[in-house]
Amino acid sequence: MFAFHANQVLGLPLVGEFIRLGDAGVTFFYVLSGFVLTWSFSPHVSTTTFWWRRFARIWPMLALSVAIAWVLFDQSWRGSWLPTLLGLTLVEAWLRPTGAFVGNPVSWSVSCEAFFYLVFPFLIRPVLRLSLRRLAVLAAGMVAVEFGYWFLVLRFFVTPGTPEFWIELSWFLRFPLYRLAEFVLGMVAAAALLRGWRPKLNLWAALATVPAVALLLVYGTRKGWWPDLWSQQALLLPCVLVVIAAALRDMSGRGSFLSSRPLVVLGRWSYAFYLVHLGIIFVFRDLGTPLYLSWANVRALLVWVVVAVALAALCYQFFERPVETWLRRLVPVRGRHAQRAPAQRVSSATSASKEGETVAR
Repeated sequence: MFAFHANQVLGLPLVGEFIRLGDAGVTFFYVLSGFVLTWSFSPHVSTTTFWWRRFARIWPMLALSVAIAWVLFDQSWRGSWLPTLLGLTLVEAWLRPTGAFVGNPVSWSVSCEAFFYLVFPFLIRPVLRLSLRRLAVLAAGMVAVEFGYWFLVLRFFVTPGTPEFWIELSWFLRFPLYRLAEFVLGMVAAAALLRGWRPKLNLWAALATVPAVALLLVYGTRKGWWPDLWSQQALLLPCVLVVIAAALRDMSGRGSFLSSRPLVVLGRWSYAFYLVHLGIIFVFRDLGTPLYLSWANVRALLVWVVVAVALAALCYQFFERPVETWLRRLVPVRGRHAQRAPAQRVSSATSASKEGETVAR
Protein backbone atom coordinates (compact mmCIF):
# COMPACT_ATOMS: atom_id res chain seq x y z
CA MET A 1 0.00 0.00 0.00
CA PHE A 2 2.93 2.35 0.59
CA ALA A 3 4.05 1.92 -3.02
CA PHE A 4 0.47 2.37 -4.25
CA HIS A 5 0.03 5.68 -2.42
CA ALA A 6 3.56 6.93 -3.09
CA ASN A 7 3.13 6.25 -6.80
CA GLN A 8 0.36 8.83 -6.88
CA VAL A 9 2.94 11.45 -5.88
CA LEU A 10 6.23 10.12 -7.28
CA GLY A 11 5.82 7.87 -10.27
CA LEU A 12 8.50 5.54 -11.62
CA PRO A 13 8.92 4.84 -15.35
CA LEU A 14 7.78 1.44 -16.68
CA VAL A 15 6.65 0.01 -13.34
CA GLY A 16 4.05 2.62 -12.46
CA GLU A 17 1.26 0.66 -14.14
CA PHE A 18 2.01 -2.33 -11.95
CA ILE A 19 2.37 -0.32 -8.74
CA ARG A 20 -1.14 1.03 -9.32
CA LEU A 21 -2.37 -2.52 -8.71
CA GLY A 22 -1.10 -2.24 -5.13
CA ASP A 23 -4.56 -1.41 -3.82
CA ALA A 24 -5.05 -5.18 -3.82
CA GLY A 25 -2.92 -5.15 -0.67
CA VAL A 26 -6.13 -4.45 1.26
CA THR A 27 -7.71 -7.50 -0.38
CA PHE A 28 -4.77 -9.64 0.73
CA PHE A 29 -5.08 -8.36 4.26
CA TYR A 30 -8.78 -9.15 4.47
CA VAL A 31 -8.20 -12.69 3.17
CA LEU A 32 -5.34 -13.16 5.64
CA SER A 33 -7.44 -11.78 8.47
CA GLY A 34 -10.27 -14.24 7.85
CA PHE A 35 -7.80 -17.12 7.55
CA VAL A 36 -5.87 -16.43 10.75
CA LEU A 37 -8.94 -15.75 12.89
CA THR A 38 -10.49 -19.02 11.72
CA TRP A 39 -7.27 -20.97 12.16
CA SER A 40 -6.79 -19.69 15.71
CA PHE A 41 -10.46 -19.88 16.72
CA SER A 42 -11.16 -21.38 20.15
CA PRO A 43 -14.71 -22.10 21.36
CA HIS A 44 -13.51 -21.42 24.91
CA VAL A 45 -13.18 -17.67 24.22
CA SER A 46 -16.49 -15.88 24.72
CA THR A 47 -17.85 -13.53 22.09
CA THR A 48 -17.49 -10.49 24.34
CA THR A 49 -13.88 -11.40 25.13
CA PHE A 50 -13.17 -11.83 21.43
CA TRP A 51 -14.64 -8.42 20.64
CA TRP A 52 -12.71 -6.78 23.46
CA ARG A 53 -9.43 -8.30 22.26
CA ARG A 54 -10.09 -7.07 18.73
CA PHE A 55 -10.91 -3.61 20.07
CA ALA A 56 -7.68 -3.63 22.07
CA ARG A 57 -5.84 -4.69 18.94
CA ILE A 58 -7.03 -2.07 16.49
CA TRP A 59 -8.53 0.97 18.24
CA PRO A 60 -5.71 2.44 20.39
CA MET A 61 -3.27 2.60 17.48
CA LEU A 62 -6.03 3.96 15.25
CA ALA A 63 -6.67 6.75 17.76
CA LEU A 64 -2.97 7.60 17.96
CA SER A 65 -2.67 7.59 14.16
CA VAL A 66 -5.55 10.04 13.91
CA ALA A 67 -3.71 12.40 16.25
CA ILE A 68 -0.55 12.00 14.16
CA ALA A 69 -2.54 12.57 10.96
CA TRP A 70 -3.98 15.81 12.34
CA VAL A 71 -0.44 17.11 12.72
CA LEU A 72 0.98 15.75 9.47
CA PHE A 73 -1.96 16.87 7.35
CA ASP A 74 -2.18 20.26 9.14
CA GLN A 75 -5.92 19.88 9.68
CA SER A 76 -8.45 22.35 11.03
CA TRP A 77 -11.34 21.40 13.25
CA ARG A 78 -13.96 22.89 10.93
CA GLY A 79 -13.01 20.69 7.99
CA SER A 80 -11.89 17.55 9.80
CA TRP A 81 -14.12 16.89 12.80
CA LEU A 82 -16.67 14.72 10.97
CA PRO A 83 -14.20 12.37 9.20
CA THR A 84 -12.27 12.10 12.46
CA LEU A 85 -15.40 11.15 14.39
CA LEU A 86 -16.47 8.61 11.77
CA GLY A 87 -13.00 7.05 11.77
CA LEU A 88 -12.74 6.82 15.54
CA THR A 89 -16.21 5.27 15.86
CA LEU A 90 -15.35 2.70 13.16
CA VAL A 91 -18.34 3.53 10.94
CA GLU A 92 -16.55 5.52 8.24
CA ALA A 93 -16.78 2.86 5.53
CA TRP A 94 -20.59 2.78 5.72
CA LEU A 95 -20.97 6.43 4.66
CA ARG A 96 -19.96 8.48 1.66
CA PRO A 97 -16.37 9.81 1.88
CA THR A 98 -16.47 13.24 3.49
CA GLY A 99 -13.18 14.55 2.15
CA ALA A 100 -9.59 13.79 1.23
CA PHE A 101 -6.61 14.04 3.59
CA VAL A 102 -8.78 14.66 6.64
CA GLY A 103 -9.01 12.54 9.75
CA ASN A 104 -6.83 9.57 8.92
CA PRO A 105 -7.62 8.80 5.25
CA VAL A 106 -6.76 5.09 5.52
CA SER A 107 -9.01 4.42 8.53
CA TRP A 108 -11.86 3.30 6.26
CA SER A 109 -10.22 -0.13 5.94
CA VAL A 110 -10.14 -0.48 9.73
CA SER A 111 -13.85 0.33 9.71
CA CYS A 112 -14.42 -2.64 7.39
CA GLU A 113 -12.24 -4.87 9.56
CA ALA A 114 -14.22 -3.87 12.66
CA PHE A 115 -17.39 -5.04 10.90
CA PHE A 116 -15.74 -8.38 10.12
CA TYR A 117 -14.85 -8.76 13.80
CA LEU A 118 -18.44 -7.97 14.72
CA VAL A 119 -19.91 -10.75 12.57
CA PHE A 120 -17.11 -13.31 12.93
CA PRO A 121 -18.51 -15.01 16.07
CA PHE A 122 -21.77 -15.61 14.20
CA LEU A 123 -20.09 -16.94 11.05
CA ILE A 124 -17.32 -19.13 12.42
CA ARG A 125 -19.29 -22.11 13.73
CA PRO A 126 -21.51 -22.52 10.64
CA VAL A 127 -18.43 -22.28 8.40
CA LEU A 128 -16.49 -24.85 10.43
CA ARG A 129 -19.41 -27.29 10.18
CA LEU A 130 -19.46 -27.22 6.37
CA SER A 131 -18.15 -30.15 4.36
CA LEU A 132 -15.37 -29.62 1.83
CA ARG A 133 -17.91 -29.68 -0.99
CA ARG A 134 -20.03 -26.98 0.62
CA LEU A 135 -16.96 -24.93 1.46
CA ALA A 136 -16.07 -25.01 -2.24
CA VAL A 137 -19.58 -23.81 -3.12
CA LEU A 138 -19.31 -21.00 -0.57
CA ALA A 139 -15.91 -19.98 -1.95
CA ALA A 140 -17.29 -19.88 -5.49
CA GLY A 141 -20.18 -17.77 -4.23
CA MET A 142 -17.83 -15.26 -2.61
CA VAL A 143 -15.80 -14.94 -5.81
CA ALA A 144 -19.04 -14.40 -7.75
CA VAL A 145 -20.06 -11.69 -5.29
CA GLU A 146 -16.68 -9.98 -5.67
CA PHE A 147 -16.82 -9.85 -9.47
CA GLY A 148 -20.59 -9.43 -9.82
CA TYR A 149 -20.82 -6.51 -7.42
CA TRP A 150 -17.99 -4.65 -9.13
CA PHE A 151 -19.48 -5.25 -12.59
CA LEU A 152 -22.86 -3.88 -11.49
CA VAL A 153 -21.26 -0.84 -9.85
CA LEU A 154 -19.25 0.06 -12.94
CA ARG A 155 -22.19 -0.65 -15.23
CA PHE A 156 -25.05 1.07 -13.42
CA PHE A 157 -23.99 3.17 -10.43
CA VAL A 158 -21.02 5.35 -11.43
CA THR A 159 -20.36 7.53 -14.45
CA PRO A 160 -16.74 7.61 -15.70
CA GLY A 161 -15.43 11.01 -16.67
CA THR A 162 -17.58 13.02 -14.26
CA PRO A 163 -16.06 15.10 -11.42
CA GLU A 164 -17.83 12.88 -8.88
CA PHE A 165 -16.63 9.59 -10.39
CA TRP A 166 -13.83 8.76 -7.96
CA ILE A 167 -15.79 9.88 -4.90
CA GLU A 168 -18.74 7.72 -5.93
CA LEU A 169 -16.50 4.79 -6.81
CA SER A 170 -14.59 4.97 -3.54
CA TRP A 171 -17.79 4.56 -1.54
CA PHE A 172 -18.71 1.37 -3.39
CA LEU A 173 -15.14 0.15 -3.12
CA ARG A 174 -15.08 0.60 0.65
CA PHE A 175 -18.53 -0.80 1.42
CA PRO A 176 -18.08 -3.36 4.24
CA LEU A 177 -20.69 -5.87 3.04
CA TYR A 178 -18.88 -6.11 -0.29
CA ARG A 179 -15.44 -6.48 1.29
CA LEU A 180 -16.83 -9.20 3.59
CA ALA A 181 -16.54 -11.63 0.67
CA GLU A 182 -12.74 -11.40 0.87
CA PHE A 183 -12.75 -12.02 4.61
CA VAL A 184 -15.07 -15.03 4.21
CA LEU A 185 -12.80 -16.47 1.51
CA GLY A 186 -9.98 -16.46 4.06
CA MET A 187 -12.27 -18.20 6.54
CA VAL A 188 -13.19 -20.84 3.97
CA ALA A 189 -9.54 -21.51 3.13
CA ALA A 190 -8.67 -22.08 6.78
CA ALA A 191 -11.77 -24.22 7.39
CA ALA A 192 -10.88 -26.43 4.42
CA LEU A 193 -7.36 -27.02 5.74
CA LEU A 194 -8.77 -27.79 9.19
CA ARG A 195 -11.00 -30.40 7.55
CA GLY A 196 -7.95 -32.11 6.09
CA TRP A 197 -7.77 -30.59 2.62
CA ARG A 198 -4.15 -30.70 1.44
CA PRO A 199 -3.74 -29.32 -2.09
CA LYS A 200 -0.39 -29.78 -3.81
CA LEU A 201 0.45 -26.09 -3.89
CA ASN A 202 4.00 -24.81 -4.02
CA LEU A 203 4.64 -21.49 -2.25
CA TRP A 204 6.80 -20.10 -5.04
CA ALA A 205 4.25 -21.11 -7.66
CA ALA A 206 1.53 -19.38 -5.65
CA LEU A 207 3.67 -16.25 -5.33
CA ALA A 208 4.31 -16.33 -9.09
CA THR A 209 0.58 -16.03 -9.78
CA VAL A 210 0.66 -12.46 -8.43
CA PRO A 211 3.00 -10.96 -11.08
CA ALA A 212 1.47 -13.22 -13.73
CA VAL A 213 -2.03 -11.86 -13.12
CA ALA A 214 -0.63 -8.32 -12.82
CA LEU A 215 0.98 -8.64 -16.25
CA LEU A 216 -2.29 -9.92 -17.70
CA LEU A 217 -4.19 -7.02 -16.14
CA VAL A 218 -1.83 -4.38 -17.52
CA TYR A 219 -1.73 -6.03 -20.96
CA GLY A 220 -5.51 -6.32 -21.09
CA THR A 221 -5.91 -2.69 -20.07
CA ARG A 222 -3.58 -1.56 -22.84
CA LYS A 223 -5.55 -3.65 -25.33
CA GLY A 224 -8.82 -2.20 -24.13
CA TRP A 225 -10.21 -5.52 -22.94
CA TRP A 226 -11.21 -4.07 -19.57
CA PRO A 227 -10.89 -0.77 -17.69
CA ASP A 228 -8.03 -0.16 -15.27
CA LEU A 229 -10.24 -0.82 -12.24
CA TRP A 230 -10.18 -4.58 -11.69
CA SER A 231 -6.97 -5.07 -9.70
CA GLN A 232 -8.59 -6.16 -6.44
CA GLN A 233 -10.94 -8.62 -8.09
CA ALA A 234 -8.35 -10.14 -10.44
CA LEU A 235 -5.74 -10.51 -7.68
CA LEU A 236 -8.19 -12.00 -5.18
CA LEU A 237 -7.51 -15.64 -6.07
CA PRO A 238 -3.69 -15.19 -6.12
CA CYS A 239 -4.00 -13.69 -2.63
CA VAL A 240 -5.92 -16.77 -1.45
CA LEU A 241 -3.39 -19.10 -3.05
CA VAL A 242 -0.45 -17.36 -1.35
CA VAL A 243 -2.09 -17.58 2.07
CA ILE A 244 -2.92 -21.28 1.63
CA ALA A 245 0.53 -22.12 0.26
CA ALA A 246 2.28 -20.34 3.15
CA ALA A 247 0.14 -22.21 5.67
CA LEU A 248 0.81 -25.56 3.98
CA ARG A 249 4.53 -24.88 3.97
CA ASP A 250 4.51 -24.19 7.68
CA MET A 251 2.30 -27.20 8.45
CA SER A 252 4.84 -29.41 6.70
CA GLY A 253 7.49 -28.22 9.16
CA ARG A 254 9.71 -26.74 6.47
CA GLY A 255 8.99 -23.09 7.05
CA SER A 256 9.93 -20.40 4.52
CA PHE A 257 11.48 -16.99 4.18
CA LEU A 258 8.19 -15.62 5.50
CA SER A 259 9.14 -16.86 8.97
CA SER A 260 12.51 -15.10 8.97
CA ARG A 261 13.06 -12.77 11.91
CA PRO A 262 13.17 -9.52 9.87
CA LEU A 263 9.81 -10.28 8.26
CA VAL A 264 8.28 -11.29 11.57
CA VAL A 265 9.41 -7.98 13.11
CA LEU A 266 8.11 -6.00 10.14
CA GLY A 267 4.84 -7.88 10.45
CA ARG A 268 4.49 -6.69 14.02
CA TRP A 269 5.04 -3.11 12.93
CA SER A 270 2.82 -3.40 9.87
CA TYR A 271 -0.44 -2.13 11.37
CA ALA A 272 1.20 1.02 12.70
CA PHE A 273 3.07 1.42 9.40
CA TYR A 274 -0.17 1.22 7.45
CA LEU A 275 -1.83 3.83 9.63
CA VAL A 276 1.00 6.40 9.49
CA HIS A 277 2.53 5.90 6.04
CA LEU A 278 0.17 8.19 4.12
CA GLY A 279 0.91 11.09 6.46
CA ILE A 280 4.65 10.64 5.88
CA ILE A 281 4.09 10.67 2.11
CA PHE A 282 1.99 13.82 2.40
CA VAL A 283 4.56 15.68 4.50
CA PHE A 284 7.50 14.82 2.25
CA ARG A 285 5.44 15.69 -0.80
CA ASP A 286 4.94 19.19 0.58
CA LEU A 287 8.64 19.54 1.40
CA GLY A 288 9.50 19.25 -2.27
CA THR A 289 10.16 16.17 -4.40
CA PRO A 290 11.83 15.17 -7.68
CA LEU A 291 9.90 15.21 -10.93
CA TYR A 292 7.08 12.75 -11.58
CA LEU A 293 8.02 9.64 -13.63
CA SER A 294 11.74 9.67 -12.93
CA TRP A 295 14.10 6.96 -11.65
CA ALA A 296 15.60 9.65 -9.44
CA ASN A 297 12.46 9.26 -7.35
CA VAL A 298 13.80 5.96 -5.99
CA ARG A 299 16.07 7.82 -3.57
CA ALA A 300 13.20 9.90 -2.24
CA LEU A 301 10.95 6.86 -1.92
CA LEU A 302 13.60 5.00 0.08
CA VAL A 303 13.85 7.93 2.50
CA TRP A 304 10.07 8.01 2.84
CA VAL A 305 9.75 4.33 3.60
CA VAL A 306 12.63 4.37 6.12
CA VAL A 307 11.03 7.28 8.00
CA ALA A 308 7.61 5.58 7.94
CA VAL A 309 9.06 2.28 9.21
CA ALA A 310 10.95 4.10 11.98
CA LEU A 311 7.80 5.92 13.10
CA ALA A 312 5.81 2.67 13.00
CA ALA A 313 8.45 0.91 15.11
CA LEU A 314 8.31 3.65 17.75
CA CYS A 315 4.50 3.55 17.79
CA TYR A 316 4.48 -0.22 18.18
CA GLN A 317 7.15 -0.41 20.86
CA PHE A 318 6.05 2.45 23.08
CA PHE A 319 2.28 2.64 22.51
CA GLU A 320 0.57 -0.05 20.46
CA ARG A 321 1.95 -3.16 22.20
CA PRO A 322 1.87 -1.92 25.84
CA VAL A 323 -1.62 -0.43 25.50
CA GLU A 324 -3.00 -3.57 23.87
CA THR A 325 -1.43 -5.74 26.58
CA TRP A 326 -2.94 -3.59 29.32
CA LEU A 327 -6.40 -3.60 27.75
CA ARG A 328 -6.41 -7.36 27.17
CA ARG A 329 -5.68 -7.97 30.84
CA LEU A 330 -8.80 -6.07 31.82
CA VAL A 331 -11.02 -8.81 30.37
CA PRO A 332 -9.56 -12.29 31.02
CA VAL A 333 -10.71 -15.37 29.11
CA ARG A 334 -13.85 -16.85 30.62
CA GLY A 335 -14.22 -20.57 31.27
CA ARG A 336 -11.49 -23.04 30.56
CA HIS A 337 -8.21 -21.75 29.25
CA ALA A 338 -8.43 -21.15 25.51
CA GLN A 339 -6.82 -24.00 23.64
CA ARG A 340 -4.63 -23.60 20.60
CA ALA A 341 -7.23 -25.19 18.38
CA PRO A 342 -5.35 -26.68 15.42
CA ALA A 343 -2.41 -28.94 16.25
CA GLN A 344 -0.29 -27.19 13.68
CA ARG A 345 -0.18 -23.43 13.38
CA VAL A 346 0.21 -21.05 10.51
CA SER A 347 3.64 -19.58 10.05
CA SER A 348 4.92 -17.04 12.53
CA ALA A 349 5.23 -14.53 9.74
CA THR A 350 1.59 -15.00 8.78
CA SER A 351 0.54 -14.69 12.40
CA ALA A 352 2.71 -11.62 12.78
CA SER A 353 1.02 -10.08 9.78
CA LYS A 354 -2.31 -10.59 11.44
CA GLU A 355 -0.92 -9.22 14.65
CA GLY A 356 0.01 -6.18 12.61
CA GLU A 357 -3.51 -5.96 11.15
CA THR A 358 -2.14 -4.37 8.02
CA VAL A 359 -4.35 -3.97 5.34
CA ALA A 360 -4.49 -3.35 4.27
CA ARG A 361 -3.89 -2.03 4.17
